[in-house]
Amino acid sequence: MLTLLRLAESIAAYIPSEVAYRALGGARDVPRPGEFTPVQAAVLFADVAGFTPISERLALLGPLGTEELTRILNQTFATLIAQVVAHGGSVARFSGDALTAFFLCPSGASPRETAVRALACALAM
Repeated sequence: MLTLLRLAESIAAYIPSEVAYRALGGARDVPRPGEFTPVQAAVLFADVAGFTPISERLALLGPLGTEELTRILNQTFATLIAQVVAHGGSVARFSGDALTAFFLCPSGASPRETAVRALACALAM
């Protein structure tokens, strides 16, 4: 039987990190599935340019091309995710060769400051 902590760790990769941290910390205001909680945030959408031509060329190499494509995507996404985290954001989802990240506006911060963090992240990417 999984302990609550092990269960939370196992699902943490599938939910926004802010929600996971609040749940693990025992917060009572953790949203339940289907609930709506309004927040102020900046959202960043990053798409890997040139992915289709690269994948088509690597597909011609068969299994070796697939392995190389996986390596390239893993390395690229690791770099992008590191920038999101370094700028105080969270990855919300992946869509093929793109990711969507969000940057919550902390209490006391202006939405403009949050947007600047998201923009700095985009530039760093």
